[in-house]
Amino acid sequence: MTAEFDPAAFRDRLARDLDLPAASLDRLAVALGLAHGVSATRPVAVHPDLDGFAGGPVFAPLLAARGVDGGPTLARAAAAGYALLSDGVDAADGDARVALARLAAGPAASPVGPAPGAVAPITVPIGEGSSGPVTWTVNRESGRRTNANVRIAGAQGKGKTQFLMHLLAAIAARSPRTGLILLDYKGDLSADAPFVAAVGARVIRPEREPVPINPFDVPSEVNVRLVPAEVAELLASLQPGMGQVQRLLVRRGLEAAYGESVSAGGPGPTARQVAAAVAEVYAGEARAADSVTAWMDHLAELGLFAERTAGSAEDFLRGRWIIDLSALQSLRNVVAFVLLHWTSRAVQALPDSTLAPGAIREIRSIVAVDEAHHYLRARCRPVLDLLRIGRSKGVPVFLSSQSLSDFKEHTETDQLFAGTYVLGHGMPPDARTVQGALGLPAAEAARAAARTCQLEQFEALAPDDAGSARPAPLKLRAFFERRWRP
Repeated sequence: MTAEFDPAAFRDRLARDLDLPAASLDRLAVALGLAHGVSATRPVAVHPDLDGFAGGPVFAPLLAARGVDGGPTLARAAAAGYALLSDGVDAADGDARVALARLAAGPAASPVGPAPGAVAPITVPIGEGSSGPVTWTVNRESGRRTNANVRIAGAQGKGKTQFLMHLLAAIAARSPRTGLILLDYKGDLSADAPFVAAVGARVIRPEREPVPINPFDVPSEVNVRLVPAEVAELLASLQPGMGQVQRLLVRRGLEAAYGESVSAGGPGPTARQVAAAVAEVYAGEARAADSVTAWMDHLAELGLFAERTAGSAEDFLRGRWIIDLSALQSLRNVVAFVLLHWTSRAVQALPDSTLAPGAIREIRSIVAVDEAHHYLRARCRPVLDLLRIGRSKGVPVFLSSQSLSDFKEHTETDQLFAGTYVLGHGMPPDARTVQGALGLPAAEAARAAARTCQLEQFEALAPDDAGSARPAPLKLRAFFERRWRP
């Protein structure tokens, strides 16, 4: 972009090319400028309707989070946003529609920011230890921290969600190209406007608008013949009483749906096609509808997912999304499981992320799950797969759960967590789980398990990089402290 860039002229040209009202483009430009924290010295005469949005639901949280007022800030942000839009159009070879499709995936998906391949350390504040401030370089692979996976365990009210929010906001502020997929089980994170603004995320409530992927799509790098069996097993983990005959019928229906879709040249069947194919197999066997077919019917009828994935899988991963599951009731786990399964396949199909000198790895995206006990207790296979494959792909997993004992059936994952933070518990967690999670001798693990019941709010036990057999508690940062800002 040259010094002669004229925001107003660019806005007018974009409005003609896309056949969009100037007011709509102004709002997009302001949101983009605010999300990237960019100011502009050359103002642009924005559409007169824009000022009315300064105190509304779109811009008010962003403005409040930055401690700024409306009018002049919006005008500067609009000019900056149009400059970023212009860069995006240039990067898309002049195609404004392609540029907007990339931007629709979230701020981190836009071509603005560090050039591809430029990987910088992401160092975030963790809290206060006995020797002073504690920080963590999320993407440095060294010593015992060979990945960026995190688990946070603690009873309600002890601060685990606030600490998770702090970590995500701190990473978002320091790494604008890193995406986020956050599953919000209770809806409290989605409702926290300052947090949503801090991470620059788009909130999706599937009962109101579909998640913009088709979870049954298959990346070209994945053998489609393996997928029906995987999905059938995934549904079986949601329904412990699902018998072998039921699994076989569901698998046959999935095979028929995928076979028809692939024959037609598609990336995968839609939820409606899957539901119809399984229902046909059931009918052919004179089998009555059951809970599994009911789930599939709901996915199809309620339109909880898009019929086609918008853009590429990596576009979605590079975006920032908060999926609010709170209103889905009995369908929460179904939607979460199939979304995580799609994410796992998409991540597996990616090339390895860049590993720069100093063992600094590019972080493409973070998959974060609040209230993860709902998935751990069901042995959600996609979560376990992501923990294993995410390191080389640059897609770590952050899990927040009510007790460290929720992980006791997954001791094989102990070495897959770079960060473990055990906050206060009402009842001592399983001592063997504490031993593996904190790397302690057996005798000390039992004492540490008992100590978790004495921890104050935001205090946590964590593995000591120095190898101490009795790590001192850390005082963790909370999002509301606003200490996540660089």
